[in-house]
Amino acid sequence: LEDLTPDRELKLRIDLGRAQEKAGNAAGAVAMYRRALAVKGAKIRPKTRALVHRRLGGAFDRLGKFPQAEKE
Repeated sequence: LEDLTPDRELKLRIDLGRAQEKAGNAAGAVAMYRRALAVKGAKIRPKTRALVHRRLGGAFDRLGKFPQAEKE
């Protein structure tokens, strides 16, 4: 991952989060989405940030963590 630009790392983390969701691993999806939001130097467009928060909220919901889901 050290060779990736911040923007490519952001996209990769989002894609990995989606893959975790499809595999039924909501906890893994939460981890990837949080890491996506934490990528330093990435230019996260508002639309992309909203998408990640929406997916993060859905993953929390599937985990039964409703207060965290509502915050997203």
